[in-house]
Amino acid sequence: MFFLLSSWTLLRFRATPTWVAVVGLAVACAGFVGMFRNVTVVVAPIAAINNYLLPLWMIVFGVVLLRHRLPGPQVAGA
Repeated sequence: MFFLLSSWTLLRFRATPTWVAVVGLAVACAGFVGMFRNVTVVVAPIAAINNYLLPLWMIVFGVVLLRHRLPGPQVAGA
């Protein structure tokens, strides 16, 4: 749920590149589908792919957050 909400927030506020949010949404959706791997074997391939995508997206997300800069303070009356 964290990845879905984080990606949705990134997409909504446009604080980062759009592709980061879209990839995060895709990984979160794949994670939700992959959670049912113990219920049915049909989603096992998606769960296997998500095992690689999730750590990769977490690294990208961390780098994006570290590189994000807040806008400078605005000068009043300028």
